[in-house]
Amino acid sequence: MEPIKYTDLPAFKVMGLKYHGDNAHQEISQMWGELNKRSSEIPIKGEWAYGVCTMLKDAPPGVFEYVAGFKVEDYERVPEGMVVVDVPANHYAVFAHHGSLETLKATYEHITHWIHRAALNPQSGYDLEVYTEEFKDFAPDSIFYIYEPTK
Repeated sequence: MEPIKYTDLPAFKVMGLKYHGDNAHQEISQMWGELNKRSSEIPIKGEWAYGVCTMLKDAPPGVFEYVAGFKVEDYERVPEGMVVVDVPANHYAVFAHHGSLETLKATYEHITHWIHRAALNPQSGYDLEVYTEEFKDFAPDSIFYIYEPTK
């Protein structure tokens, strides 16, 4: 799997719900369902949804934090149970995930192999999932994008 493009994104903020764990029981998918019900509480700027996945130092293998949310610029308060995360400006390699949730792990494994083959040493500790109008809830023709920092 190769990147479909490279792009630069400025810094921005994402407001949404946070998960901490290994997603063994598809908790993230369930969290997205809850977030979609509460999206009217967020002062959304733009049309896309974001998943900000942060690798944790000193965490057990496979444990990470994930914020499912929407881009915000100005906000007066953070709704109860939600968080705001800062996404730094960065240069990204962009990959496309096609189809079902069941093949997502394989997509991430291919991306990891590409990072090692490209001799990149990711030090950012995060990646982004970007959900555009092409995302159709993991239907066979569904696409979303994974942005891997390459700075």
